[in-house]
Amino acid sequence: MKAKNEELSQEHRKAKTENEEGQNKFARKFVAGIIQIMTFVFVMRAAQGASSESLLEDVREVVKANGTLAFKLIELCIFLDSPKAIPQQKLEELYEESKQDLVASRLIEIMVLKRLYMFKTTEKDMQWLSGKLKIDIDMQHAITYQQDKRRLIK
Repeated sequence: MKAKNEELSQEHRKAKTENEEGQNKFARKFVAGIIQIMTFVFVMRAAQGASSESLLEDVREVVKANGTLAFKLIELCIFLDSPKAIPQQKLEELYEESKQDLVASRLIEIMVLKRLYMFKTTEKDMQWLSGKLKIDIDMQHAITYQQDKRRLIK
């Protein structure tokens, strides 16, 4: 009887440990998601404040002078927040530069997804995004073809 109680106690501790590990994993993912969203909001706010055509040259000069990843992300956000063609070269360079920075690379993916929701994107661009940024083509199709009523530019 005593051996059976010890066995049940060990199983209970093991289950409790596994449950705590699962909770910790969920908490880390949750916090990471909040950090990514907050970062996106700050970058988007800065980009919206500087997204005027008359300010575009000034933005380029500031990015050139400072050259940090943060300034480049703001500039990219300005380009992606318009119905103009996706700046493939700039996007690819910045994505490669940010591969070691999980928050920055995820931020780029969020910017691209936001653009897909907001503006019509060609099939060629979707295939390019799938190949270069590894954004699932089926997800892009679902966004593009099922959300036509919400899009600003059709």
